[in-house]
Amino acid sequence: MRWVFITLLVLLYTSCNHRNYAPEPRHTISTPQYTSNCNIPGGQIILEGHYQKKNVYVQNPFAYCTDTSTRYCAFEVVINDTITIPADTIASSAFEIPLTHFGFQEGDSVRIVIKHYSDCAPKVLNPEVH
Repeated sequence: MRWVFITLLVLLYTSCNHRNYAPEPRHTISTPQYTSNCNIPGGQIILEGHYQKKNVYVQNPFAYCTDTSTRYCAFEVVINDTITIPADTIASSAFEIPLTHFGFQEGDSVRIVIKHYSDCAPKVLNPEVH
C-alpha cells in the first residue's frame, strides 16, 4: 500500500510540473521549407519594345536556397544582347533598369532579358514603358 501511495505521489508531482513549467505554445509559426538550390536558372522574362525615355522598374523577391543562404530572384539583366547590368546593381528587393544611361534614342528597339532562379519570378512594375 505504501508503494502504491509513493508511486501515485511521484506521478502526480511529475504531471503537475510538466503542466506548470512547460506550457503548450498558443501560436505556432512555421516557416515553409524550400528545395531550390539557387544554382538552377529557372527562366527568363523577355521585354521587347521601343525606348520611350523611361526606365524599367522590377520587384525582385527572395529565392530561398537549400544551402541556407537567401539570394534575390533575378541574377542577370541583359539589354539588346550586348549590355549586361552588374549583379550587385540588381541584388535588392527592387531595382531599376536605367535605359536612360545607355544612349538610346526615342523609338529605338529595346530587348530586355531578366534571368531568374527556378523557384521564383521577378515582377516588372511598369512593363508599358519599354
